[in-house]
Amino acid sequence: MAPGSPEWVREMLRQATEDAAYLQAKWKWLMAKYPEQWVAIRAPRVVEHADSLESVLDKLAARGIDSAWTTIELLSDRTKHLVL
Repeated sequence: MAPGSPEWVREMLRQATEDAAYLQAKWKWLMAKYPEQWVAIRAPRVVEHADSLESVLDKLAARGIDSAWTTIELLSDRTKHLVL
């Protein structure tokens, strides 16, 4: 699947939709388990977590997981607006 191809875009959207559904369904559990942490999600599971975004990205790279295909979220009760 070539990056940017229609198949690639469809797969990215499918994965992002699954990740968003997982986040919504498991939000309270995730907040209790990983408060104030960054989590990397590939539905149906958390693949990495850390206190900083940089640490999560480093851990993903070390495991050979493409961060472009991974939903990364800061689990916090405080409202933050980030553009990444």
